[in-house]
Amino acid sequence: MTSRRPGEPQQPAAEVRLGADWVAHWLPRLRGEEVLAYLALASLVPRGAECDLQELGRRLGGLAPPAVERALAALEQHGLIELIRRGERAHVHFRCRAADGVHHAAPVRPSIREALAEHRRMMEELLGIDAQDEDEAIREEVFRRYPELRADYERRADSGDGQRAGWRLWLELALYLMSRFEERFGDLKREHAAAFKEVSAQLLRLKLEMVDQITREVLAHRDAIFPVRGQGWIAGLGEQAFVALPLVRQLAGRYRVGAEQIYVNAIEALQQEGLVVVELDAQGRAVDLLLPSTTGLSRREERLVFFRLEELSPEEHERLDETLERMAAARARYREHLCERAVEVLEDLERRHRIGDREALAQRAAERIEEALDLIREEGGDPRCTVAPVGAAELLARLGARAVARAPEPTEA
Repeated sequence: MTSRRPGEPQQPAAEVRLGADWVAHWLPRLRGEEVLAYLALASLVPRGAECDLQELGRRLGGLAPPAVERALAALEQHGLIELIRRGERAHVHFRCRAADGVHHAAPVRPSIREALAEHRRMMEELLGIDAQDEDEAIREEVFRRYPELRADYERRADSGDGQRAGWRLWLELALYLMSRFEERFGDLKREHAAAFKEVSAQLLRLKLEMVDQITREVLAHRDAIFPVRGQGWIAGLGEQAFVALPLVRQLAGRYRVGAEQIYVNAIEALQQEGLVVVELDAQGRAVDLLLPSTTGLSRREERLVFFRLEELSPEEHERLDETLERMAAARARYREHLCERAVEVLEDLERRHRIGDREALAQRAAERIEEALDLIREEGGDPRCTVAPVGAAELLARLGARAVARAPEPTEA
């Protein structure tokens, strides 16, 4: 039973298929209004739907709300239904209705409340273990509660191929608990998506944390994965080469995450470290680069860089001119940071003979800077906060100035 717009015709009641065991067991045990309430719900509430409790009373021939509540409470107490209430509406779960629609005497579906309680226990378990703090005592405590993990840990040690070295308690426990939850309650979660909205969001955050942990595991082997590097830059692999790495394939397969997502996270992590990620061609020459995601600014200055005028506080509105000057200064420093980082890397690449087409690479670097600056430019914004564009000519001029500054002083004859 779903809510209807005014004037919309009522949905026809669906056939209720009661198994012989349901009839024999429940018909003698339920009161008349309880049987009527159950049949009304079963005929009018499709899988995973919500019910308007006032509408239910009207469908039961005008049964008074207290009588409706008593009937529903009795059905819940008997374990026939579960109601997840939200004001005058309730999410209805028939525990005795099988996948084929037949209602049986005993529950054939898991409980929503049990699933929500299990999810809370799972999250508390994972929050109680620091992903960065794994030792023998913590492992033994977890193994005591989950012998399956001990068996897996020992099996991988006995394999003799060094798999235990990559065994991470938090990741293994998260995978185990999530898989167990999905196995027991996955169908229920998908059927009653509205009731599990918060659970689904938390499971997604947990999955993202798993990807972050896996990314750190990959970057712990950066010397082997990214062997080419220089001053402030690192040569990144292409996506196809990265996802084909045995370590990446192993981690992606074991923890059921996409290798492509690991690639994206790894590149972003390198940028967050302040590194420029350089793409090299088959001859080892730089053809593209990704700028770091650092800004070179304080947190207060960063706020001013990405500020919008509509976000000004009352105090900042009162000192508008001063605020705009600070915004302009912070954005200018951010622009300078991006230009200097790009030129530093261009200079080092040139010194290492890793630039083929100097002008083309400078143009690409300027385009990357412009992509970053476009994120802080506002259409119709105050002209005092305008950020000047960056072109290849400026970067090449800066590069030339650095070469002049490095040149030795001429000696007298």
